[in-house]
Amino acid sequence: MFNLESQLKSLNFTTKFYKSKAEIDDYIEGYGYDEDICAGIVLDTTVTDQYKYYLMFNSSGPSQNDDVP
Repeated sequence: MFNLESQLKSLNFTTKFYKSKAEIDDYIEGYGYDEDICAGIVLDTTVTDQYKYYLMFNSSGPSQNDDVP
């Protein structure tokens, strides 16, 4: 059986689970967020065997001025 967590770990990604999208939002909008999330998948079960999902990506990256002497 396919296991997403195992696949990500095999590519040297770390995984962390949150209870809800609101919990992720609180974390990334809160004080102390260290841009340590690059992507997220949020699954909501609305009907048996049907899922609503959100793909989340960190598009903020390092400052473009880092390479300027």
